[in-house]
Amino acid sequence: MEQAANHQAYRSGARDYGTNLRELTLANTKSDAENIIREAYMCKQVAELCEEGFKINEIAMVVGAFHIEGIEKGNFLSDEEFNLLKKVETKKDFNALFLL
Repeated sequence: MEQAANHQAYRSGARDYGTNLRELTLANTKSDAENIIREAYMCKQVAELCEEGFKINEIAMVVGAFHIEGIEKGNFLSDEEFNLLKKVETKKDFNALFLL
C-alpha cells in the first residue's frame, strides 16, 4: 500500500485490509466488544470536537486499519453509556502540530 499512487488509493487499500482483518478475526469475544466500545468512544470524541466548532476535515485520527470500518459506521456512545465505563486517569496533551 505504501507504493499507492495517491492518498485516496492508500486509504482505500488500508480500509480494505482492515475490513478483511475484521472479517477474519471478529468472533464475539470480550476483546471484540472492547474494540467496538473503543471505536464508539473515538466517534464520540470526534462528535464533541465538531460540536466545539471543528470541521470534520480538520480532525485527524491515527488508528490501525482494523478500526477504520468500525469508526466509519459512526456509532458513538451516549452520555449515559459513557458514564457507565470504567475510568482510568490519563495525561492528555492536545498541543500537537501536524505538517502535511
